[in-house]
Amino acid sequence: MKKCLFKIFVALLLLADIGVCGSYEFEDSNKKLNNPHIDLNKALEKLNINGNIQIDYQYLSDEERADNKFDIRKARLNSKAELSSTISYLIEFELQGNKTQELINAYIDFKISKNIAFRIGQFKVPYSMELQIDDNNITFAERSMGYYLHTGRDVGAMITNDFFNHSLYIASGVFNGDGPDDSTRGNRKDEPEIFSRVLLKPFHYFKIPLFKNFFTGFSFSKKRLNISSLSLNVKSTGMAKTKRNIYVLNSNTKFGLLLDVNDLNRNQMEFGLIWGSLIAIGEYQQIEYTQLKPTKGDIDDCTFRSWYLSLMFNNSSAEYNIEKGILTKNYKQKHKRFFEEFLLALRYESFDGDSDWIIEKSYNSVEDAQSFSIALTWFYNSFAYILFDYTHSDYSNPIRLRSNPDGDIDYTEREDVLTLRFSLSF
Repeated sequence: MKKCLFKIFVALLLLADIGVCGSYEFEDSNKKLNNPHIDLNKALEKLNINGNIQIDYQYLSDEERADNKFDIRKARLNSKAELSSTISYLIEFELQGNKTQELINAYIDFKISKNIAFRIGQFKVPYSMELQIDDNNITFAERSMGYYLHTGRDVGAMITNDFFNHSLYIASGVFNGDGPDDSTRGNRKDEPEIFSRVLLKPFHYFKIPLFKNFFTGFSFSKKRLNISSLSLNVKSTGMAKTKRNIYVLNSNTKFGLLLDVNDLNRNQMEFGLIWGSLIAIGEYQQIEYTQLKPTKGDIDDCTFRSWYLSLMFNNSSAEYNIEKGILTKNYKQKHKRFFEEFLLALRYESFDGDSDWIIEKSYNSVEDAQSFSIALTWFYNSFAYILFDYTHSDYSNPIRLRSNPDGDIDYTEREDVLTLRFSLSF
């Protein structure tokens, strides 16, 4: 399936080259296709080929970890176009790492009216502001620890409503509930996962500059979970590209193998404020696995909580705003001198894991973790930037790092990581 889509994607690139270079002409460029709503020539004119490359160097203070290295964090390529005034599409692939040709996004948008749209395919589920922000607009090296408590992308269908000049946004969708298209499915009959998100700017029409761009909202999801789909791996900033975790929950628990699980419920709240050069965003979320049934022990629930608060000072030419439920960045001013183009960001975050389900002496899960990040982004221009990120994390329980040849085992209860990132978008 992915190889087929990748071939289609390459074909679209070639088609774009034909349209741009003019090496092939249609018999009658003024005639539309048999479909009266789509003009192929106009569609080719609106076809965009975009990409993003992120190259990192990461340094960790732990001498026991061999994770200090350069890394291609992202190498993505996408094709998108408006086929008509009501239909558009996007296909995006990740070209980095061992899992080549990984499908990131593949969806079709239908514009029903000025404010209502319908989307079907694989894309980000309507949950959490942090998830919705474009990867290239994230002001830290990694998203918060709470990011790993939700699905991210999934295959399904969604309807969005954006009213009153972006002051009320509602999105609801039905998804497979098992992640991207190549995720493992269980033997139980598939049941969809329902997501919904509401974002409100309550003071948008009030003449109070401080609160005009204040926003608040909530998200939730519910699913009847398949036991084979139970897999939770929470990571810190320094573990994002490794196999290490700060909490692991799967079908093998300290009470033995899980025989059954009932529901997975997620609830999230968010708020934020954009006031001149200052941007503040905060989120709190809780997820609960209900009625986990192990081979030994009692049936019980498993609950996780996380929250973060971030503050940003924007001294760049970019203007940030909330549009269609997403924090967007637009360049409307003349670009400043290089040393004046920067964004400073601070973040404090917390993660609480369920201590009842930590496997004793596994050393791969903690009851709670606290983290602080400070990041500075220098913008070379509107499509290239350099990011410096320092993150310190403390863990309530030791995490296993490695086993030495002499039989000793190295552990850590903290993490200090410095990330230097070069990013280019086109």
